[in-house]
Amino acid sequence: MWRNINQLIGKTSKTTNVISVKSNDQIFTNKDDIAETFNDYFSESGTELSNRIPTGNEGFEEYLDRSVSAVSEFK
Repeated sequence: MWRNINQLIGKTSKTTNVISVKSNDQIFTNKDDIAETFNDYFSESGTELSNRIPTGNEGFEEYLDRSVSAVSEFK
């Protein structure tokens, strides 16, 4: 469906063929290795990003108390 809609409005798609990927100082050219490298990168990136979020000293209850107080002030 989207292919037909894009064709009707004159939007062309751009295809990029990945022929090699470098990861950990290794170059991969096999399609399965390239796919696995991308899979590893994207499956690990969420965990790495979440580990960068600083932890607070307060529990969620403290946050809720402040949020409810701020909403009460606007009424």
